Amino acid sequence: MKQASDLYQSVTDAIIEALENGCPPWQKSWSGSSAGFLPINLKTGARYNGINILIFWMKAELRGYASPYWLTFKQARELGGCVRKGEKGTTGLFFRTIEKTDTATGEVETIPMPRRFTAFNIDQVDGIERPDHNPEINPDVSSDDAAEAFVAATGANIEHDDGTPCFIPSRDIVRCPPRMNFRSNGDYYATMFHELTHWSGGKSRLNRELGKRFGDSAYAAEELVAELGAAFLCADLGIDGQVQEHASYIDHWIELLSDDPSALAKAASLASAAHNYLKELTSGEAQSSRAA
Repeated sequence: MKQASDLYQSVTDAIIEALENGCPPWQKSWSGSSAGFLPINLKTGARYNGINILIFWMKAELRGYASPYWLTFKQARELGGCVRKGEKGTTGLFFRTIEKTDTATGEVETIPMPRRFTAFNIDQVDGIERPDHNPEINPDVSSDDAAEAFVAATGANIEHDDGTPCFIPSRDIVRCPPRMNFRSNGDYYATMFHELTHWSGGKSRLNRELGKRFGDSAYAAEELVAELGAAFLCADLGIDGQVQEHASYIDHWIELLSDDPSALAKAASLASAAHNYLKELTSGEAQSSRAA
């Protein structure tokens, strides 16, 4: 478990530094790097999930990688490419499961075991054709159209008024200010995605612990889940926008992450689960510009 905790700590330290500077890294303008796209394994076509999204986003921003595609050293060789001499890989995390049998009861427990892996952005590899963009982008559908179709396809009960955006569990509704109240359509959809991520955690859906009051650790954790969920959805649907209410949570996130370095990985995992749940819920109805 030490390799996982060390990685959690290093990523968390970088996130805390960004938060202390008032700039959550998932809320940056990602133009010019690959970080506006969910990272993808070029060989398998699989999207990376959870904390690996943040790891690859931050490295792409730091190094200026223009592609969202990543490969292991072995996969690059299998595709006929070669990692350039002197290039350093990026460490990610995956889990292998092992089964442990209780000798007293005979019950079998499945235990996730963290393992590190090293990946290289395709910009670090020679001999492999670089895709210009995600091949699943539909150029005939604007991101706003895709986002609007996605929101409608969730089936969430949405009310628009001039109040603070929120999910109200007791009424099972999402409340959001009208589009005209936002600086851009992108900001409107980012905020809507934030609230839909909260909505995904309702009792009849993913049944997450949503927190009871502003400032408690569960509330701060759920706000971080919703913030990351919105970022993942924006990347998936090609939306350039920012949630308009995150500033008041920064101090609470710093406290949460400082107390528990694994909290970021937990929040990212739950955000990926929410993202995947919403995508599955809308599959076949919403046209994602970057569908899974």
